[in-house]
Amino acid sequence: MSWYHSSDFDNQEQNQDPWSSIVDLMSAFALVLFLAVTFFIINYNRASEKLKQRRVQLKQKQVLLTRSILALKEKQSSLVRTKKSEARLQALARKLAKQNSSIQKQLIILGQKEQALLAERKKLLDEKEKLSKEKQALGLLVGQKAALVKKQEEQTKKQTELLSQVKSQQQRCETKLQALLKQKKNVLSAIYKSFKASGTKGIGFDPKTGKFRLGGNVLFAEGKAILTAEGKRQLLQVKTALDRVIWKKDIIPLLSGIMVEGHTSQTGRANFNWRLSAKRSLAAVQYMLSLVPANTPRYKAYSKLLFAAAFGQYRPVMRRNVAIQRLSRRIEIKVLFKSQERIQGILRQLKSNVP
Repeated sequence: MSWYHSSDFDNQEQNQDPWSSIVDLMSAFALVLFLAVTFFIINYNRASEKLKQRRVQLKQKQVLLTRSILALKEKQSSLVRTKKSEARLQALARKLAKQNSSIQKQLIILGQKEQALLAERKKLLDEKEKLSKEKQALGLLVGQKAALVKKQEEQTKKQTELLSQVKSQQQRCETKLQALLKQKKNVLSAIYKSFKASGTKGIGFDPKTGKFRLGGNVLFAEGKAILTAEGKRQLLQVKTALDRVIWKKDIIPLLSGIMVEGHTSQTGRANFNWRLSAKRSLAAVQYMLSLVPANTPRYKAYSKLLFAAAFGQYRPVMRRNVAIQRLSRRIEIKVLFKSQERIQGILRQLKSNVP
């Protein structure tokens, strides 16, 4: 293993040849110059080729230009000939223009006449079409009129038949109504005669409605629901008058009930008056039932017929739109008929059949 010192390396550099560096430098320069010359030669060759191509193109364009000049000269000579022909043609054109102007005027006149004829023709066609439509519409109207007349005749016939049926139905309803009303009237008339024969006093009876009216001041003390002796006597008279009529075989089947209504005046509280009227009507019903021997067929029949109704102060007796307090305190006993609903139904039917 050898060891070198820096002093040894310096001695070696001093001993090298200085021309070797110059030679290296000259070699590098020669190489650069060679490359530059090569680059120039290559570019020069390319430029020469392009120049040759450009010269060929210029020659071609020169040939085309020569041909164009010759063609232009031919066109100039042709233009001279054309101008001469154009002068002749212009003169001919002016002559033709005059003739054309005259023809145009004649064409305008003919066009106007043609337009007038076309307008007249269109007017005639429109009128013809209008007449055709009117004729068609008239035909339709005639057909519609005939159909309407026929339909009206059919409707008149149907209406006549319907009116005949309605009239016949009304007659039947009126006959039934008259029979029911007569039946009701006969029963009420019989009750009224029985009522008059009893010689009752202080009791009112309306033969049209079949309603007895008993004064509440007589039947009960004020504000009470206990029957007085006079009240019991009046109720006995009403029951006696009814007994003479309603138990007949041809009358009892017609009755649906005997309603005992309780009414009060408008003095006092409404709730109290309503309860008081209910108690009074129930007291009257119970007393009338007590007049019939219990456990008998007639008692059972009376218990089915008699029933109480309370109206309180809401149906007062009015005179000239003023409630009469004295007369409003009352008991009313009304005979009800099974035929009442039938009568109402017939009346509604008659009302609905009115044309």
